[in-house]
Amino acid sequence: MPSFTWQGHRLHYRRSGEVSAPLLVILPGSTASSASHGRELEYFARTHHVAALDFLGTGGSDRIAPWPLDWWESGAEQAAALAAHLGAGRYALMGCSGGGTTALLAAADHPDEVAAVVADSCPEKLEPADLRRIVGGRIGRPATGADGEQAGGAQTAGDAGIAEQPFPGSIVEVMWREGPRLLRKLVSPSQRTFWKQAHGDDWPDVLAADAALHLELADRGGWDPLAGRLDDIRCPVLLTSSLGDEELPSVVGQHQHLATEIADCRLWVTARGGHPAMWTDRRGFRREAARFLAPI
Repeated sequence: MPSFTWQGHRLHYRRSGEVSAPLLVILPGSTASSASHGRELEYFARTHHVAALDFLGTGGSDRIAPWPLDWWESGAEQAAALAAHLGAGRYALMGCSGGGTTALLAAADHPDEVAAVVADSCPEKLEPADLRRIVGGRIGRPATGADGEQAGGAQTAGDAGIAEQPFPGSIVEVMWREGPRLLRKLVSPSQRTFWKQAHGDDWPDVLAADAALHLELADRGGWDPLAGRLDDIRCPVLLTSSLGDEELPSVVGQHQHLATEIADCRLWVTARGGHPAMWTDRRGFRREAARFLAPI
């Protein structure tokens, strides 16, 4: 499996297509990996040299614990490092869910290198309730504290990281300590199959790390990584979403707001499917993404 070294860590990726073609880097959502994007690798390799990255801590890449609060910002740097490893001076990015937000961060950080972004089903920001709901949906129960109240209601994070202060008595502590065991017991067979294919046998550890990060961000007041960054995005951007997105029900409205703040931005919204639109309306997404990327 191809890999490269970034800041002392091994990062794995998958690739397809002719190396002489324009580079398209695919960035998965935080609970997915390059193994989840085999169909995108095959389809877009018709016109591009396509590389799908496993972010640090996921897929075939090295594991870290805990995941840092700037996990998505770090992912943007990892994407740029992969493009440099492949020798691309200019490249396009295609991100799914949290990977779409990461793609926008990479475009803001590297305006001279990123030629275009397709960001699918990605949030602009998440309120504490959104972060807890996402985690609760994955483990099949509300993300509440030991006393039944929503985690974080009376907790303050200060400057501590997950490892230093796992919020005693809250769902963060439960996920940090018991997450892998809970996930093995509570997730559905289809979820288990998807995550094992994405990450291997230690998939519960990956999911628990992701959940602990979401819950700490909730206890810190939410997640707003693009604040103050949208003016830095110079490349064309295509935002894609579904009206039926069950994981991010506010995504269409957030994309409408992003479109007013990003200089060169267009929207595609499907009435079919759910989360992500990339997979639940595969034909429509491919048509729009291929049309958008053709002149880049």
